[in-house]
Amino acid sequence: MQTYIFELEMKVRDYECDLQGIVNNANYQHYMEHARHEFLETTGANFGKLHQAGLDAVIRRIEIEYLHSLTSGDRFAVRINIRQEGAKLVFLQDIYRLPDNLLCSKGRAENVCVQDGKLTRGEVFAELFGKYLKKAALPLVLLFLGLSVAVPASAGKRDSVFQQQEGKEEKEGKKGKKEQQEKVRFGKDVVEDENGILRNPDGTVVHERAPKFSKGNPSVWIGRNLRYPQQAHEKGISGKVVVRCVIERDGTIGDVEIESSTNPVFNAEAFRVIRSMPRWTPGIQRGKTVRVGYTIPVIFKMPPPPPPKDGTQGFLR
Repeated sequence: MQTYIFELEMKVRDYECDLQGIVNNANYQHYMEHARHEFLETTGANFGKLHQAGLDAVIRRIEIEYLHSLTSGDRFAVRINIRQEGAKLVFLQDIYRLPDNLLCSKGRAENVCVQDGKLTRGEVFAELFGKYLKKAALPLVLLFLGLSVAVPASAGKRDSVFQQQEGKEEKEGKKGKKEQQEKVRFGKDVVEDENGILRNPDGTVVHERAPKFSKGNPSVWIGRNLRYPQQAHEKGISGKVVVRCVIERDGTIGDVEIESSTNPVFNAEAFRVIRSMPRWTPGIQRGKTVRVGYTIPVIFKMPPPPPPKDGTQGFLR
């Protein structure tokens, strides 16, 4: 069995599933992202201090292979290995369903480190995660944040190759202003703008730390504060509304729109309850709070009838 350097157990929540009853594909990326941040905390990596020093580790590319679907209530583990490929730190992440250890998803996330807006050669990764990586291939002694790491001088060839690649990329980048301003796609519908910021199709920033609801599970809070529409109650119908909203930089709910609905009779109440939610902990990208697009399902389940008032509850007539 393959060994891993880190493992994080989690549980599928109802609102992470789509209409087919399986986890929406986008949530696998959230699971992997959360596991990466938990792993980084165990290593003592402090990205706040790195940012103050002008260093920012950012995602360059993510690939996810979907093998088996998770469903509501499933427990699962995200397991991590890392390796360095030139300037890139690569997270290899596998998601296993528990307790049968069924492999459900495989992911590869490539990180690069930018210093004052310029791509580095990955020296910081060698220092922060040296004990998890193979011998670093950088011919220098790294001095960073008061720490020194001796790196063998056996990899000058790789360094040279990387420098050549940098030169090639610079030449390609000078072919014209149009090419410099073109948005580069990072997976489905996610683009990188001319400033290097990853954005969703609606312009909101792709977060590095997901927003978090301040009152616990948002589905539980919604259920407690939902007012069942009288028209739906009279007709005895249940349904589901998927609401798209924006978590603003201050944690408040911004733009709200109905993405899908099983019956329009539920739309107004779904809109109201989402707009009334208390503040969230906002999303973070590169150490700063950002606006984040968020999808929240609102479930309308017909409440049970009240017990009879004549004292006959529990008796057969």
